[in-house]
Amino acid sequence: MDIASALKVLNSPEGRAEPYAAYAAMHAHGPVIPFGRRVHIIVGYDHVDAMMRDSRLLLDGTVSLDRYVRNWREHPSMRMMANSLHSVNPPDHTRVRRVFGAAFTARRVAAMQEKIEQRVDRLIDTLLESRGGSVEFMETFAYPLPLGIFCDLMGVPDADGEWLRPHWDELVKVQNMQFGEALFSADHATDELSRYFDRVVAERRAEPRDDFLTALLEANDTAVEGLDHDELIANLVLLLMAGWETVANMLGSGLVLLLERPEQARRLREDPSLAPGFVDEILRMESPIQWTLRWAAEDITVAGVHVKANQHVQMMLGAANRDPNRFPDPDRFDPDRPNNHPLTFGAGAHICLGQALGRLQGRIAFPRLLRRLPDLALAEEPTRLDRPAQRGYSKLPVSVG
Repeated sequence: MDIASALKVLNSPEGRAEPYAAYAAMHAHGPVIPFGRRVHIIVGYDHVDAMMRDSRLLLDGTVSLDRYVRNWREHPSMRMMANSLHSVNPPDHTRVRRVFGAAFTARRVAAMQEKIEQRVDRLIDTLLESRGGSVEFMETFAYPLPLGIFCDLMGVPDADGEWLRPHWDELVKVQNMQFGEALFSADHATDELSRYFDRVVAERRAEPRDDFLTALLEANDTAVEGLDHDELIANLVLLLMAGWETVANMLGSGLVLLLERPEQARRLREDPSLAPGFVDEILRMESPIQWTLRWAAEDITVAGVHVKANQHVQMMLGAANRDPNRFPDPDRFDPDRPNNHPLTFGAGAHICLGQALGRLQGRIAFPRLLRRLPDLALAEEPTRLDRPAQRGYSKLPVSVG
């Protein structure tokens, strides 16, 4: 398969559902593949790792918006996206990241363990109510768990999570570059989300609590260079978006991988201490984020690759995680792989802020699901998401036994 054919496959619904043959074909052409005059496609693990760590390669941010989306600043949804960590570069990225990092500490993540365990057990209780029949796993478990953990983190009631979700569904369409009528729905959702977080922030300033949001506001107030209000709200919304769907997709994809491999599921069921290796291998095999984009503000050379100013590098995380030069027999599920560090959550300054919390949810959820639901099985063929850069399931029916 030549590069043009591989890219055509990846841009089709069938290729997004099963991209790995196309990735293997791309690996045969080397770790870096020039495409046209402006793009380098990066599939090699070491090259993606190096490029994600190089501060001279910048997030696309407003560059493509200015080039391709006329009057984007008139839309609240697009302004919010442009204000978030997903879009900004240093020094703004450094400033925003420093404030959020001061509140999102390892201690705070570790303190979430008991709440995650409690939520996992309650959700499994709900699954058990369908014993003898089938139930939709994404709606019943995979989405509610990270959404509930977000509510715990923010110190807001679960009912708020139910209200947040449909608004997030509208906003994410802009992230996936769906415009037209969807853009106006996203703008409405953005206005609603902004008002919601305005209110929650005001409440927390009036009555501080022992929660992430209070710690975040304190960190911002004491920072030498803090966030303005729009930046604060935009990144709280980003925290909801990134933490919710990425974890949900990891849970869905991981469950399918385990149910298709009964011997590996048995090992994890009997020894939950193996969970860290299993979660890392799930993230390697089925990365919820398949690719990300950077551009060069000047001529640079990274990992031996010369990138001219204004050229883009498309870093294929899903392909890098299956690079045979880094992972022998890359299509085999092997939770015992040594030195297994998938690039799913990125690397360098832009590594996902919530990656430790996401991993912790997987480490708790998978062994508990397998132990309390030993007869859990796929009820029918699951339905894949059809999104350009995301991988997961939109429908995942399971039988509870």
